Amino acid sequence: MYYITTRQKVKEQQISWLDLLNDEDPLTDYAQPTGSAGTVTRCVDKIKPEILAKTNVSGMIKILKEYNERHKNLYETDKRKLYRHFTIPKRSGGLRPIDAPCDELQNALAELKDILEQKFGCLYHTAAFAYVKSRSTVQEVRRHQMNNSNWFLKTDLSGFFPSTTFKFTMKMLGMIYPLSEICKDPIGQIELQKAISLGFLNNGLPQGTKLSP
Repeated sequence: MYYITTRQKVKEQQISWLDLLNDEDPLTDYAQPTGSAGTVTRCVDKIKPEILAKTNVSGMIKILKEYNERHKNLYETDKRKLYRHFTIPKRSGGLRPIDAPCDELQNALAELKDILEQKFGCLYHTAAFAYVKSRSTVQEVRRHQMNNSNWFLKTDLSGFFPSTTFKFTMKMLGMIYPLSEICKDPIGQIELQKAISLGFLNNGLPQGTKLSP
């Protein structure tokens, strides 16, 4: 199973016969994305050959290799020395631990984020709104209103960031196109794992980096 996300402008709510014929569940594509942040995500059993033919896997692996080489000194440094640890108050009470990376690491993670989003075309899932530029919780609620929803649940996942392990993250990335195709290549998988590992601390996502969201 793979997830393919592409940019898309707002669609009309009316569904055509072509949509019905081409998709068993076309309603999932009518999420009413907003503005430049609009995306549509499809779940498929396999990537079509036409798409694979246009996927430059070797080129992406080369970019990852060059990235890892540029920042090799960070991989050789004790991760604990690359962060500044402090806490901030939570709205609900208590303190939230923050691991702020040093400037060099923060810049490297920002570069990796740019590579994944801009060069590899990894876009946010159409249902994701948190930490997404040009999206807001207001737009999220409006989407549910379009479906005549009467109730909205606000919740929080306890320990979400530290419980998001490196192994789990790599498993999920292996299901997201085009990273899925990089993971199928032995060398590509090693280079991707190395690059992504730079954003982890104590086998979890630290709160306070460009890559964590």
